[in-house]
Amino acid sequence: MNIKFLKFQNPPPTSESGYTILEGIMAILMVTVMLTLVGPVIAFSVGTRVQAKRIELASQAAKAYVDSLRAGSLPPPVDNNLTDTSALKDRDKPNEGQANGGDLDCNVNGFCKNNNADSNTLYCVSFDGNNTCSNESLVDMIVQAQACYPGEPTVLNKDEGYHLLVRVYRANAFGKLTDGFKAGKSDSSVTNALGDPSKPLTKFTTYIVPDAENAFNSFQKSSADDDECLK
Repeated sequence: MNIKFLKFQNPPPTSESGYTILEGIMAILMVTVMLTLVGPVIAFSVGTRVQAKRIELASQAAKAYVDSLRAGSLPPPVDNNLTDTSALKDRDKPNEGQANGGDLDCNVNGFCKNNNADSNTLYCVSFDGNNTCSNESLVDMIVQAQACYPGEPTVLNKDEGYHLLVRVYRANAFGKLTDGFKAGKSDSSVTNALGDPSKPLTKFTTYIVPDAENAFNSFQKSSADDDECLK
């Protein structure tokens, strides 16, 4: 009997021999480059969203304050310790506003002490539910209000109406304020997540109309008197 032995041949080598260490390193480098390029864009986008939320809260705080003034539930923003006859746009920043070791002292009917002195020019709007403002809060807002009476900037006659300047700052900005807002600029909505705490998130001027009995006389005042407050 003839026995034939079959000869098995080894399969031919394939062209794919697996990843080498060099290829793995190249893949890691490519991922790193991609993250480096995309990371700042993501951070910028998140920062802009955070800043937009801050500005939204600041606008709500300003509106709530002005509505309370017009309704008569808050007194006019008169600081009896300071006499400022300048136009509203030139009014200075709040004093450092620190008390009790650097914490904001806003426990008196919502108003905050201005450099340890009682004042109606700094008002706390709390968004974290504890009814007070702290310079450690990320959402609390401080409204700085300045009033000017047409014709006599040093006298405020609330029965005849007055011009009002409103600036809204982050509560956690106190102690870091500068004169950066003196040029009339608000903090931009396009920024990183930190923003610029030295600038107000929003600012505007408006007119507080007196009661209906004196409203008509108030509007008859000359524009020259108004210019003293608005120039």
